[in-house]
Amino acid sequence: MKTRYFLLPIAALFGSNLIGCTAIATQTPSAIYPSNPETISVKLPSENSSEVSLTPQLPPSELEQKTEPKLLAYELEGEAKQHILQAIADQKDDLNLCLDEPELSAESLEFSDVYVHGDSETFLAKILCWNAAYQGVYEFVVVTPNLETQSLDFRHSNINLVGYPTFDSESNIIHNSYKFNGAGSCFEETRHYWDGYSLRLLSAELVDGVEFGCDDMGVRSPSEDFLITSTSVGNAKLGMTLAEFRAQMKSNMTLEPVILGVDIPDGLQLSWYGDVQYDLGFDSFPITEDSKINLIAIRNPSYKTIHGVGAGTPLTAAIAQHGPATLSYSTENELREAITFEDGLFADDSNTSIWIRSNQWTITDFAGIYPESDSSYHETRNYHDHAAISSIWLMQ
Repeated sequence: MKTRYFLLPIAALFGSNLIGCTAIATQTPSAIYPSNPETISVKLPSENSSEVSLTPQLPPSELEQKTEPKLLAYELEGEAKQHILQAIADQKDDLNLCLDEPELSAESLEFSDVYVHGDSETFLAKILCWNAAYQGVYEFVVVTPNLETQSLDFRHSNINLVGYPTFDSESNIIHNSYKFNGAGSCFEETRHYWDGYSLRLLSAELVDGVEFGCDDMGVRSPSEDFLITSTSVGNAKLGMTLAEFRAQMKSNMTLEPVILGVDIPDGLQLSWYGDVQYDLGFDSFPITEDSKINLIAIRNPSYKTIHGVGAGTPLTAAIAQHGPATLSYSTENELREAITFEDGLFADDSNTSIWIRSNQWTITDFAGIYPESDSSYHETRNYHDHAAISSIWLMQ
């Protein structure tokens, strides 16, 4: 999903007057978030402007009123909350939010929430798009105050959840349980960690609501459309040209530019109904229709190997399938933590390089527990209870 920035006055959140505005549209790349978002900057006119119009002054924000003791995060209430939710509703289409709904209804806003991150003082809005038969459909928007320009920066988190997600303010974790059927025979339980800037997948597990419920529904064995092999993910295959990939894309699938890493050329991100599926890297840049896929990065827990391992799989569960795990990182490789399994992730001996990333930089900086060392390379087989796979990268 293409993410965008929208800047609006934040006077209501900081106890000053709202002032009439003009808008200027530009394109601004981001090194922090995986996209090149379109920016619409709404600037405040000077006090001497003849176009200045004052609106009634709103009370100081919950942010300013918060005093000790201060939780790591807390829920925003009152007019400040309503101001943020209304601003999101006004920019719904530009944010690619709740795409199947023409507008956010009053009921949607009533059952939406806004949380404040205590450390970074950014906001996370949990938006109810609509209610299905037995669970809700939610999307999340990250809102960042820009004190220099007195504006708010809105960005879709690229996280969509079906269920009734709850937020734990002490751990900064969004808990959700998705029911595969109304009877609750099988659930997918996910946890996402909010670091103040993005939602990071912490874990994703299938849980039986009744005995053998997930097995009986067949969800433990992924279909071909959601299968990870050593050379492919769903319909995306290493060596396939962009033109060939486009030809087999399903309806409502979109491709948008994405930043893959500081040392990797930009690629394309595949979304389906607004939900991010995976990222693609190519053997040439700029990317053309003849460029060949040489990298596939999967962070969506819906995609799994034949053994049911994918993004969000707890390390203990992956070890049960693939043998003991070794976690490692190097100070010369930006501290990126990798996981390798004694038996490997795939049985076939392909020429693909497999890079399995841990869920580091969530509850702890590393999923592994490392002995003290002056070396640039660190390795361990000890890990925290929350350790899990965050992404799987196939590279050619």
